[in-house]
Amino acid sequence: MSAIHYDPTRHGDMPDVWREIGMPAVAVLRIGYEDSAGGLVERVVETRLFADLAFGPTLLAHCRLRDALREFRIDRIRSCIDEASGEPVEDVYGHLHGLYAATPAFALDRLVGEQHDVLRVLLYLLERGDLAAEQIDAALTETCRHLSGDERISAEALSARLAPLRGAGAQAYRAWVMRLGMRLSHDARQLLLRLANRLIKREGAPNPAQREALDYLSVRFLDAA
Repeated sequence: MSAIHYDPTRHGDMPDVWREIGMPAVAVLRIGYEDSAGGLVERVVETRLFADLAFGPTLLAHCRLRDALREFRIDRIRSCIDEASGEPVEDVYGHLHGLYAATPAFALDRLVGEQHDVLRVLLYLLERGDLAAEQIDAALTETCRHLSGDERISAEALSARLAPLRGAGAQAYRAWVMRLGMRLSHDARQLLLRLANRLIKREGAPNPAQREALDYLSVRFLDAA
């Protein structure tokens, strides 16, 4: 996700919220917007992110009139035209989600959501080796592109998503493996074992720490059969 420059006098602590849950959607919209006083104003906005915030679905966009980032509650948008097509937009949230669904960010978000423990296990195995962070990111990026079917996923985007997962200990690794053993089918467990072994061996022979972790993965998956 590209960097967002915020107006701290207006947004306060909102940047952290947008960084955590904001979904990217790029468009130029001409909107009729009901302001806090109940008046209707027209704005042309360049969309950046949208999210389901505590007070409802909200759009973060650059307002051309104010020449600044502003937040627009989607339930206050009374009319909307996409400037690219000239067509009216009836469902603003659905339109933004459709734009988001066409991005590599969506492919990565869906993969991380569906395969969270798998990525944790693979990251742990790679971190047990003598690899630079760039090598780990490159190996996992290739894997994520294969699993998601989207070649546009970048190492930079994946690295940012994996940052909270780095440096996990053996106890956490064992918990993820046990959870996967209970959840995955026999075929899925075998696929993950082959993927883990291939991923480690492409970077060279496994060292003792990696061998131990792979052995634990194999034994737990066999016990789950």
